Amino acid sequence: EIRTRTDDLPFAFGLAAQSGLPSADGFRFVPAMAAAVAKLGAGPALGFEATAAAFGDTVGLYDDAGALSFHELRDMSDALAVALGERGVDAGQKVGLLCRNHRGLLLSTVALAKLGADGVFLNTGFAAPQAVDVCAREGVIAVIADEEFDEIVKDIDAARFVSWVEGDGSDTGGAGHTTLEELIEEGLGR
Repeated sequence: EIRTRTDDLPFAFGLAAQSGLPSADGFRFVPAMAAAVAKLGAGPALGFEATAAAFGDTVGLYDDAGALSFHELRDMSDALAVALGERGVDAGQKVGLLCRNHRGLLLSTVALAKLGADGVFLNTGFAAPQAVDVCAREGVIAVIADEEFDEIVKDIDAARFVSWVEGDGSDTGGAGHTTLEELIEEGLGR
């Protein structure tokens, strides 16, 4: 049976109530969400844009490198989108992502969504031939990967960027590839 959109309204209102939307903070979020939908449409970037507008200074992410506010996540993903765009990533293109669960994965996903590009999420358990095959089959034009996966992505025929560098972060990335931090720095203020 095909359900109509109005059939889903009780369910949607129930979820909204459970999420705290009817609270004072929730009412502040609704206009921010509407503005974000108008700007970006639906997609992974939508939630971050709306949340940054409504709750900007609230911590949005903790990882091994520390905390980032929603404003910082928005600004860093904007800068990353600019830098990736300047390096040839465009709407409709595909970028491979081979990252653990940290800011690099989140910022990359949101930046790609802002560009209209598609992230191809690669399994961290892949062997190099599997990663090469998937990227070739999907038409990946760039790969964003953690430094620890250098050996897995080294033979992929695509631009490479390093999302996470082990250690103190002073390294410029695996095999001399540009890091996300460098890309973000390039894109800030543009």
